[in-house]
Amino acid sequence: SAPPPQVGTDVGPFVLTEKLGEGVSCHVFRGWDRSRAAPVALKILNWANVYDRAAAMKQLRMEAATLARV
Repeated sequence: SAPPPQVGTDVGPFVLTEKLGEGVSCHVFRGWDRSRAAPVALKILNWANVYDRAAAMKQLRMEAATLARV
């Protein structure tokens, strides 16, 4: 399995700047969006602990859609 994400790691246009927490299925980071020059929050699935990957992706997409409306 892949090692957990670390502060300083690039994830697409984002850089992870601070770990905010983690649960069984996800790691949560404060990050920086280089393309928009703006702070972001990133929730990264912990694939090693996700049993039903399709359901996890569906849940993550629903959370993203909900947060986009805020």
